[in-house]
Amino acid sequence: MTRFLVIVAAVLPVALVAIVVAYNALLLIGVWAIFARKAYAIALLSCCFAIVPLLGPCGVAGIPIGIWGIVVLRKKGVRETFS
Repeated sequence: MTRFLVIVAAVLPVALVAIVVAYNALLLIGVWAIFARKAYAIALLSCCFAIVPLLGPCGVAGIPIGIWGIVVLRKKGVRETFS
């Protein structure tokens, strides 16, 4: 049992770091998609992920920003500006 706990203690921090990096990478790709007006689906998905305060010191600040992004992206005419 102690060997299992040692393995878990070694793997868990690495897994959490990988999840945080993937989450933040998705948010950064979404920001790029919004500013470049490319990949509408990724831009909308990243706004949805910004609403979920996951593993970050500024997670709560992402809630109103994510909601605002979804509202703006869902307006008429905005989707047509994305290529």
